[in-house]
Amino acid sequence: MSYHLLFIQALISTLAIEVGLLLIICRYYFRPQCDNIKKIIFTGIVASSLTLPYLWFFAPHYLNLGQFAPLLFVELIITFIESIVYHQFLQIKYSKAFLLSFILNFCSVIFGLLWDYYILGLPFFIK
Repeated sequence: MSYHLLFIQALISTLAIEVGLLLIICRYYFRPQCDNIKKIIFTGIVASSLTLPYLWFFAPHYLNLGQFAPLLFVELIITFIESIVYHQFLQIKYSKAFLLSFILNFCSVIFGLLWDYYILGLPFFIK
């Protein structure tokens, strides 16, 4: 499978996981700030669409993402960027936006690592 098709697959799965969890978390923990479902979905799509290309097309040229430390570094940058999007679009406190972004990215990364390992047969990290 080509790298671009893998990216599309990753984008779709990331959007499904992160936007789905964003809807659940916003509706149950950030009411009444997050009552607009369309706004929540739009925000999740914007946040993931801004950062996933960075992870797939920019970061690999400079970092070995097959190792834990570089992946953690990039995910922290992504978490920071997405937290700004959540803070601005959903009008929630920045500390809550950062925690929200961390939770969403953690779940997304774990899913991706498990998918790669169990479905694609790739190792978790290159030694």
